[in-house]
Parts: sequence; C-alpha cells; structure tokens
Amino acid sequence: MSAWARTDLRRGELFRGADGHFFEHFYKERCLIHPRMFPYYRQRLMESSWWGTAERERRLIAAGGESLIAEVLAEVAACGPVTAGALTGRGAVAPMDWSGWSGTGSRTKMALEVLWSRCEVVIAARDAKGQKVYDVPARALPGHAGIRPEAPFAEAVLLERVASAGMLPVRAGPWWSALQAHRTDGTVERLVEQGAIQQIAVGTRRYLTLPDLLSRTDPLPDAASGAPMRLLAPLDALLWDRELVRALWGFDYVWEIYKPEAQRRWGYYVCPLLDGEDIVGRVECLREKEGLRLLKRWEERPGSVDPARLRACLEDLAWRNGGYLLP
Repeated sequence: MSAWARTDLRRGELFRGADGHFFEHFYKERCLIHPRMFPYYRQRLMESSWWGTAERERRLIAAGGESLIAEVLAEVAACGPVTAGALTGRGAVAPMDWSGWSGTGSRTKMALEVLWSRCEVVIAARDAKGQKVYDVPARALPGHAGIRPEAPFAEAVLLERVASAGMLPVRAGPWWSALQAHRTDGTVERLVEQGAIQQIAVGTRRYLTLPDLLSRTDPLPDAASGAPMRLLAPLDALLWDRELVRALWGFDYVWEIYKPEAQRRWGYYVCPLLDGEDIVGRVECLREKEGLRLLKRWEERPGSVDPARLRACLEDLAWRNGGYLLP
C-alpha cells in the first residue's frame, strides 16, 4: 500500500518488469530492497531473533531429515523462478506460529522460508495473484549475487537505513530490526567518528542522520507547487517513529487494526493525509469490488483538509487499485 500511495504505480505494476531490480527481506518490516544490498544480507545469513530460522530447521529435520532443505533448494535452482505452489509437495510439518500469525504446515514452504532467511533463495518477484516468486540469487540478481561486500553488514545496512529514514532514532525500536546488537556495540560511534553519520537532538531524543541533512536547501514540495495530497499507509516510513511525528506535527497516530473495537479511538483502518509538508487529517476508507469508498474523514484543524484535493487523492488511489471512488 505504501508504494501505491506514494507513487503513480497502478496495482500490479510494482512487480511487473522488476526482475533483478529488488529482492524482499527484512528492513524494518518486510521490504523491497535494492540488489546492491544483497551481498551484505547474504554475508550475514540473516536471522531476526523473532523469525526463528533455527527452530524451523529443527522442525524440518525432525519431519524429513537434513536433506529436505537441500532438495527444495535444488528444485528451485532447476525450475525457478517459481512459486511455492508449483514445487513438489513434501508432506506436512508442525506449523510455527508467532506474534498471532499462523505459520505454514507445508514442509516445502517452511524449507523455502529457511532458504530465504539464509539468502540461499530470494523472493525476486510476485505473480499476478501476489504470490511470492522464488529463485536462486545468481539468476535473480545478476551482477550482485557474486559481489563480495565492501564493508561489514552492520555498517552498510545502518548507513542505508539512516539514509532511508532521514532521522533514525538512537533508542531501541523496530527500526533497528536485524541491527539491534549493533546499536550499542560501537558501530554507531565508529561511523559518527568517521563522519559517515551524525547525531542530532530533537528535544530530549537523539537521532542519526546523514551529514548533509541540516545543510540541505532544496525545498520540499508543498500544496502550492501542485504536489498532490497523499494518503499515507500505516507502515509508511514517515510514520515509523510515532513520537517524532507527534513532536514535529502534533499528530498522534496509532494504527488501530489490532485493537478491540471498543478500544479504538478512530477506526479499524485509518490513514493519515499528507499535504505538502503538513499532515492535515486522516481518513477511513473501505475497498470494495468496484472501488474505494470514503467512510469517515477527520481534520487536524478546522479547514485543514481541502475537499477538492482530498477527492483527487482518493480518486487517484482508487484508479491505481483498479476501481473508482464510490459515492
């Protein structure tokens, strides 16, 4: 949803013709990552503590022996790019559920999860139904799979993450996914000393930024320049740090999809509205078969949401999702 809200892509176009231009892995959440970063992820053979790769391996070995994972890898190498459903079924395994999500009970799919977390296979595309398309790195990411990383994983990924976030909180949080151990092991201090990043303070909180952040003079787009109003997805990078959003805009946002209905202040799936440099309000919409329906809207201040610009924003989003704005 973040891509549809932030770009002019229509539904399905994000993955069309994108082979070799990204791979999927964990950044803060699951993200599309530039292939230049693949050597660093492979070097790390990354395992997030909550992802539980070691436990998946244990269950697969107990269910089918140590050769099962290697068999799946060989089949992807021979048949890829390929979806999990097109691979040979190998029976059932005890599913591994976590954080309220139901895990797979398929040995083949769990083996793919292990291989993916090790970077032995990559999710290099999605098919027309949104299903993951797996392949081996040498074929999916030509020109990147065989490159040796030029720096340690922690340094390379931290620099990339600071650049993406703009202001990365120093304190612990989900934005340190896969980097948590390096938040306090001297990596940050070393990069600051080298001048690769700098620390700044907003109130009592500290952030990591690129050195040129405060010296940049290029203007941000605003409503007067013709930049469209945008509906922000709940996991948009701008909303990663709720406290910073509150400090800069006075905007208090919580995605309430996981809250019981009686505890919701706003609604099930409410999204902020970004207009130029200002967060001007929030809306709740419902996606139906024919298109998008606006259920509710809220203004941060009286008159802060221009009705014409909001309508244009929602009409555009509905069109790019294959429908139209319903009355």
